[in-house]
Amino acid sequence: SSDLTGNGDYYCSGNDLNNFAQVTPDSMEKAAREGAVLLENFVNHFIDFPKPLIAVVNGPAVGVSVTILGLFDIVYATDRATFHTPFSQLGQSPEGCSSYMFPKIMGYAKANETLLFNKKLTAEEACTQGLVSEVFPDRTFQKEVWARISAYAQLPKDSL
Repeated sequence: SSDLTGNGDYYCSGNDLNNFAQVTPDSMEKAAREGAVLLENFVNHFIDFPKPLIAVVNGPAVGVSVTILGLFDIVYATDRATFHTPFSQLGQSPEGCSSYMFPKIMGYAKANETLLFNKKLTAEEACTQGLVSEVFPDRTFQKEVWARISAYAQLPKDSL
């Protein structure tokens, strides 16, 4: 399996929107095309990944770091993690296959509340809605999750 986690107190704070602020009006279309290709390639790597993917959400997660969680095989979270997709308040649309995966995972009403209306989910809410596999107390999170991942790594590779 392969795992993805953050460093420090946050899982991921999302895209740095200042990158988009530097785009001049005459280069906007080109920048949008290039950004779309980059995002598509990024997401396709998760879709096509040949091994089980495990997200180890060690703190707050924003934007694409949340939306791609629907592509993971397992999502573990600390109880202090939050999940926020503030796309509409930023004039953006949901990304990372979330408009397809979230309704399948949590149902249309909850997906819309999260993706369209910017509802920030607690770890427990994300777990109840099926986005997170299990929530762990922050004080034991790292120890418990990495022990499980070590055990998973011992499973026969061809059976996964």
